[in-house]
Amino acid sequence: MMHETVRWLGTRSAYAVGAVAAIAVLAAVGCSGGRNALKEKALGTYKTTMQENKSFEVYGLQTAARSSAPETLQILIDGAAERGYDISYQALLGLVDRPEPGAIDALRAAYQEKRGALKQIAALALAKTGDEDAKSWLAAQLDDPAANPSPEILVFLAKAGEDEPVRKLLSNRIAGENEDLRDMAYAVLGEICTPWAKQMLLQGLEREHGARRKEAIAGIGKCADPEMVDKVVPFTNTQGLVFATIEALGQMGGEKALQTLTSLKLDEPLAEVYIGAALWKLGDKEGALAKLQPLLDSEDVTVRVNLAEQLAPLTDPEVHGMLEKLATDSDKNVRVTAIRALREHGGPELQAFFVERAKDADYEVSTIATEALGAFADASVLETLRPMLENDNPYVKIAAANAILEIADRTSPKAKG
Repeated sequence: MMHETVRWLGTRSAYAVGAVAAIAVLAAVGCSGGRNALKEKALGTYKTTMQENKSFEVYGLQTAARSSAPETLQILIDGAAERGYDISYQALLGLVDRPEPGAIDALRAAYQEKRGALKQIAALALAKTGDEDAKSWLAAQLDDPAANPSPEILVFLAKAGEDEPVRKLLSNRIAGENEDLRDMAYAVLGEICTPWAKQMLLQGLEREHGARRKEAIAGIGKCADPEMVDKVVPFTNTQGLVFATIEALGQMGGEKALQTLTSLKLDEPLAEVYIGAALWKLGDKEGALAKLQPLLDSEDVTVRVNLAEQLAPLTDPEVHGMLEKLATDSDKNVRVTAIRALREHGGPELQAFFVERAKDADYEVSTIATEALGAFADASVLETLRPMLENDNPYVKIAAANAILEIADRTSPKAKG
């Protein structure tokens, strides 16, 4: 009798385990089905909203360029084949640095069929994957006066060994009368930062006058060379160049830069913003905090906007607290700048914060926060995002659709496995 009872209990236990397993399977299937339905709705919303007008289509492509979802990659591939310049340009730009097989095919087709700047973008993307024909074609553009290669192409070619033709082209631009081309040249030189590039930046600093020296100083700062500090120190007291010079010193590093910044007595809140951010970059966090924290409550909106901008490149966790405060500022421009910085440097620890920011009345803040959620939020956020697909603002709808696609793809059982 006892054995029968034990066997009955064992059988009942087995039935129970089987029932639980069956329920779990059904739940998983239901969850998977619900998730797939949500993904289909999100993708449909994404595409139909883009079709409403060109501005929404451009924003959709820009969002897709920052997205990790496979569905948005296809949106870029489809856009690259469009005849319209603006749409094709944005799509091709989004495919640069995305060497997936389907993207490579689209880039090769564009390289063969497009002309001008569109062909250049396709060639740049292919050259970055190691395509020698595309690289050679780009290099040939340096000798064509009508080609006007973009800054990204010049930087790529210089770093890929085409030093001499890039150097010649930039030298001609700096010697020319077109101020926009000169400024572009200084920006490119600041990205290249070879010995010859640094020398050309110093030549530009001598050639330009007054506030026109700003771009050359910015380029020198990007090179982060303490040996060049003495060349920019004299401009810390030059009207129109003070902020650019302080920012450059913060990037250049070295004891001379730190001494210069700590000795500056400008007695102006906006200057304190730049000095504080520069001190932080140079490792003097205590001195930086003493200048920056009081400015969080400045009554001057310009000061708060610039504070958010200067904090943006800093990735220290201590900076997040200040940016979070600015992201709830009463001024929309301050909120946008701060939330954009947090999107770039934040992670899962800020999920709850971004969920709240996604509800912001200003659509720019809402879309930036929603994009951030797409990058790192877990599946619990999907139901929060679902109603946003019905939002009155098209940009919010696209951002929410993209976030749903990214989260669903990243947190799917297949992705986890």
